[in-house]
Amino acid sequence: MRGITATLVDNLVCCWFRDLAPSVLVVCKEFNPWESESLSEQRRSIERKRIVEVATALIGEHGLGNFRIDALSERLGYSRQNIYRYFPGKQAILDAVVIDGCRSMADAIAREMSALDELSFDERLIEGILLACDLLRGGRQLQS
Repeated sequence: MRGITATLVDNLVCCWFRDLAPSVLVVCKEFNPWESESLSEQRRSIERKRIVEVATALIGEHGLGNFRIDALSERLGYSRQNIYRYFPGKQAILDAVVIDGCRSMADAIAREMSALDELSFDERLIEGILLACDLLRGGRQLQS
C-alpha cells in the first residue's frame, strides 16, 4: 500500500530531518542520488553509495559530532581528494546520509503498513505516524 498514507508518512519523516540537514528539503522518494543512466554514472553511483554506507557506519560508531573526512578516507582506503570527486564537501556527505536514512525509514514504514489494510484510513494514518516516531526513537530496527 503506497497510497496517501504512505505519502503523508514519507513527508512526515522528511520533516523530522529538515533541521538536521537544512539543504535536504526534498521529499525523500522524489530524489534519488543513485539513479543514473550511463555506465560511468552507474560506477559513480556505486562509489557514492559505498561512501554513504561507510559514513553512516562511522556516524553510528562515533557519533555525528566526531565524524571526520580523514576517518572516512582511511576506512574506505581512498584519499580525501578521491572522496571529493564524488561529494563536494562534508555537508553533502551528511545530506546523502540523511536522505538514505529517510528512504530506508519510508521503506520500512511502507512494509509494515502493507499489513494494515483492514484498518480505516484514520487508523492507518495514526499507526504510520506512531511507527515513524518509534523508528526515529530507535525502538525498532530498519530491515533492508
